[in-house]
Amino acid sequence: MKRQVLIALMCIVLSQSLPQSDTFAQDSGSPAGATTSLNGLVQNSLSPIANDSQSALNMGDYDRAKTLAQNALNSLGKNQSQDELALRVVLGETHLNQGNFTDAAKELDKAMKLANKASSSDQAYARVLDDMSWVYQTQNKQDLALQMLDQALVAQRKISDSSPDLADILEHAGWVAEQQGQFAKATPYFEEALTIRQKQDPNSVALANDLEHVWSNSFRLGQSKPNLYAQALSIKENTQDLFKSFAPHDVSNTVVFSFRQGAPNCALGSQGGLLQQSITANQVTIDAAIAKDQSNFSKSERAYVRINNQSNQPVQILMQRPSFIVLKPKIQFVGQIDSTDLASKIEKKGDSKAKWIRFWGSQATQTMTTNVIQSGNMMNSYGYFPPTFGYGYPYMPYPGYMPGNRNQSSMTTMMTSVPDYEARARAMEKANAVTAQSQATASDIRENALGPITVQPGRTIEGSLYFQPTDFKEAILRIPAGNALFEFRFIR
Repeated sequence: MKRQVLIALMCIVLSQSLPQSDTFAQDSGSPAGATTSLNGLVQNSLSPIANDSQSALNMGDYDRAKTLAQNALNSLGKNQSQDELALRVVLGETHLNQGNFTDAAKELDKAMKLANKASSSDQAYARVLDDMSWVYQTQNKQDLALQMLDQALVAQRKISDSSPDLADILEHAGWVAEQQGQFAKATPYFEEALTIRQKQDPNSVALANDLEHVWSNSFRLGQSKPNLYAQALSIKENTQDLFKSFAPHDVSNTVVFSFRQGAPNCALGSQGGLLQQSITANQVTIDAAIAKDQSNFSKSERAYVRINNQSNQPVQILMQRPSFIVLKPKIQFVGQIDSTDLASKIEKKGDSKAKWIRFWGSQATQTMTTNVIQSGNMMNSYGYFPPTFGYGYPYMPYPGYMPGNRNQSSMTTMMTSVPDYEARARAMEKANAVTAQSQATASDIRENALGPITVQPGRTIEGSLYFQPTDFKEAILRIPAGNALFEFRFIR
């Protein structure tokens, strides 16, 4: 039975933290056959009724696994608690691997109640406890996760003290301790797991992952064990998976080349003001960087990727979908944005905005003010005197007499709206600029979009991947290469 937790999404996070600055990222849901997963669980079913769904889960075909398990669950009769337990476990693990953590918790909670029954095996109990620890990790409850794992270890040791399942749980416990910064506490877990793996298969990918764990902890504790990392890298490179075509396989056998600070095949650099990580394996180097793209028309995480193939064999890139997984502030599988759709969306937004600018600009007016002065005549109580008679009064009974005269002159202000041709011209100019900007942004996306491609020997290819915008603090970017994965971890 195999359950390689190390190739899991979470277990990748054992590399030493990077400087707090710019970052990188990505992901989307996994298609059938993909290896993106949370816990990388690969194992035998707990009951024959769950064999098919368990097999689909092991191959990463999560939708099929869920359908098979649910159909089998619906067909159960009474007094089939062990069968129900097996199917609930498959459903829970499938939801975990798809990032449906709430549904995973519901299924595994039901499985835990069934596993607590006296008739349940230690194997089932240990497995559910291990699964529940993953649930607690997604809820950022690391102490509870470690408690579940300690109980799982007790149950598993009752079965065997040297089984692959025990090694898997030990690795998981070591990872949780690492996440709490307890590197000295994590080391014994990994060393015991390594001892078990060495007895089983000295050339397995699982053993290579354990070697990397032990090396990583020694590096963090200021100890030097370079031979461990060299051995791990040699095992992975010797698989030649990087040069193989992708094919669905047990996720436990996936070769993952992870960025690890201090590793001889990894490097930090800067490109265009962005922090860049580099990983080299089998003479193939992949660089990755990410920046938050916040244009006037869209918001996304843009991953800049460059592949330099200095080997003598072609390498297939992105034959699986890349993945971007947020670890902090909380675990989240982030969807990839199709570059063609993104470019079209940006152009439509630009055209729509420009259209409204033109419409309102065409209505622009300005107010013209006109003052009109009207001249009247002098008037007394007997009527008006024409101006030709002058300004004198015809009758003055005594000196200083003024007979109620008033001047009839007045001023009228008239306000009129007229077209503002200058404002209309400015609106047309702004609308044209908006259209040009949106078209330029869309053109940049189309020209630089990175998709499935074969990189020939001696060639370098670069481009961009786009993902839904996030506020991540820690995230993992996975780039599929051949039948392997290059994995970058960034802290923002």
